[in-house]
Amino acid sequence: SQKIQSYFRLAEFLLKEYQPDDRQRLFREYGAFQFLREQGFREVPAPYFKDQENNYAIYSFENGLVLGARSLSKAETDQIVSFLTKLHRIKLSKSKGNSFLESLFATRSLNEFADSVLFKFGKFEESLISGNLHPKAVQLAEEYPLSELVKSTIKELRNKESNTQDIFKPIKPSEKRLSPVDFGPHNMIARNNGELCFIDFEYFGWDDPVKI
Repeated sequence: SQKIQSYFRLAEFLLKEYQPDDRQRLFREYGAFQFLREQGFREVPAPYFKDQENNYAIYSFENGLVLGARSLSKAETDQIVSFLTKLHRIKLSKSKGNSFLESLFATRSLNEFADSVLFKFGKFEESLISGNLHPKAVQLAEEYPLSELVKSTIKELRNKESNTQDIFKPIKPSEKRLSPVDFGPHNMIARNNGELCFIDFEYFGWDDPVKI
């Protein structure tokens, strides 16, 4: 009891409450951090406690600055590559992570990924019509016909001869890799010692590795 009290006096913690929905956010994120820590990863927060019934968990509080959209240094880029390389080495058939779900919005083929991209562009166009977008997003849509370019490219690939269709075949289960999904500078903290900490693994799970 005394050790626990001393520990609380010396450390900072983060209590995170999760949105109650069918995406199993707490299960995915807590399980991801717990598993990765057991595998020797120190680039993610340490998990200490979870309450599945009340949708909250306690993690180590990571002091530092969120990278955001600023330019990454070479040292930071090297850390990102190192983390993803280690994550890529964990295979479905050989890891303790077999209990993990597929990642949220997982795709098993280029065909499924193309459908996912088209769906997101459809949502973007709906927001564009309804006027619910930031002015800069509207400006981007007006200056660059990205939606039409992506749609026409996917359509052209799907209409190609059979040799091109090979790239649309589903990947094998053994080719899946663990993915944080929402992976980017906005979910990276530069710790005070210069090390990066990767956060927000609520969509974590098995997925096609090319999507990283």
